Amino acid sequence: MSAFPGGVYSPRTKENKPGVAYEPAKTTIGFAEDINKLDDEVVAIETELNGALTREYADNAAAKTGGLVNGQLYRTGDILKIVHS
Repeated sequence: MSAFPGGVYSPRTKENKPGVAYEPAKTTIGFAEDINKLDDEVVAIETELNGALTREYADNAAAKTGGLVNGQLYRTGDILKIVHS
């Protein structure tokens, strides 16, 4: 099976420069809040992938019986799969 990092990415804290107010409508300026949201998405994806590597089921039916719902990831041997209807 492919090697995957044992730990989840831990982004450093980012802050706006003093006096800079976050305005989501301004898309040409980089704000710390925007970068932090991306970091949160990376952590969520890595957490789901790490979970999928530890959830092993024989097939889709077994994954559903095991409590997984549509869209969640699991594996069968070295094959990564998605629970479906």
